[in-house]
Amino acid sequence: QAFFAEFDTFAVISFKGREVDKWKELKADIRAWKTKYKGFNVHCGFSETLEKVSNRLLLDLAEVTPGKRLLYTGHSLGGALAIIMALLHQPSDICTFGSPRAVNASEVNDILKDVNITRVHATNDYVCNVPPEFMGYKHLGESLCINGLKHSWESHRLRTYLQGVVGNHIEIDDDNIKM
Repeated sequence: QAFFAEFDTFAVISFKGREVDKWKELKADIRAWKTKYKGFNVHCGFSETLEKVSNRLLLDLAEVTPGKRLLYTGHSLGGALAIIMALLHQPSDICTFGSPRAVNASEVNDILKDVNITRVHATNDYVCNVPPEFMGYKHLGESLCINGLKHSWESHRLRTYLQGVVGNHIEIDDDNIKM
């Protein structure tokens, strides 16, 4: 579910998105009711998914040199996990791509007020609109909208986000990324 890397001046945790053919991961998406997680109301399925890797990540983070910048990032489900992980260990930065809503923003804004949060979303990406706001979920951070494809699941694909951020200077097929 996650990859940790540490460099000279920063560390990063990157959370993977849901794989379409993984039914257990789809189950996490569907479990959209709120549950208490570290004192906050969060998406039940997402918090259960994070619990599978959070202890290992916290061990990795304990080894990071104090004062280094720390980035959490992820696409789709991975973006939701990045937001919830920030409730366990606060990073300096979060950047999500095509993330569903995972928390009630007004409830966690105070604890994350010093975190630079950027939410990249594509036009017509259905995933960014779930779970619905009437359930109490809200997005966090500064919104950066890129052009997606009109009314298509292609708007949610990671390749759409990479091309939207990098522009036409990138070629992507199913196995390779070329700059």
